[in-house]
Amino acid sequence: MLQIDEIRTLREFEALRDTWRELQEAAGARSIFLSHEWFLVCAHCLMQGQQLLVLVLRRGGRPVGAVPLLSQRVRLRHLPARQIGFLENPLTPFVDFLLTEPEEGLAAVLGYFRETRTDWDLISFAKLRQDSPHLELLPRVLDRQRQTFRVVTVSQTPFLRIQQSWEDFYQSKSQKFKKTRRSVANRIERLGPVTVELLRRPAETATAGGEPAKLETPAGSRSAHPRI
Repeated sequence: MLQIDEIRTLREFEALRDTWRELQEAAGARSIFLSHEWFLVCAHCLMQGQQLLVLVLRRGGRPVGAVPLLSQRVRLRHLPARQIGFLENPLTPFVDFLLTEPEEGLAAVLGYFRETRTDWDLISFAKLRQDSPHLELLPRVLDRQRQTFRVVTVSQTPFLRIQQSWEDFYQSKSQKFKKTRRSVANRIERLGPVTVELLRRPAETATAGGEPAKLETPAGSRSAHPRI
């Protein structure tokens, strides 16, 4: 049987760093957007009324899963509601569970919210990717537990597949496209030197520290401190 512990403070979550990296590696979830560093940035940026709620799943004291969540009050069709959802921010492209035992882990988490932690009206697992290993499992587990749910596509991330080199592609574009690209590049350069690093393992994100917090500067802002 799986035991579930709640992490509700920044200090507790910071102490979970090494465990999180081990779980991320074991679950094969190597994206930086599922790293402890990324979620720590999200936790530091919670707004008033939002409460950190990270679940850690253990078997015999050994961590076998983690779920990054937050609780908050929202309005649903103009009515107040208590919602539990993934821990994320507007720049988070996707979120997911970290589970080394996916089906049993999902059943334990959903059962926890059905039987133990019942102070909610709505649970939303938004931003699950279409290729998430948990997307197909969730409806089956919810069906078995006789939970009411619905699956909706809330957004899609477009991308452009290039069949040639970047230089050839760029030269084939219009002058307007090139002017826009130069304008964006100049704005980025004014913020300071730009470097690109390829991180292949969760542990490597430690070198990034809190840098994901510095990803965007408001258009027209004179602030030297980019924001999330």
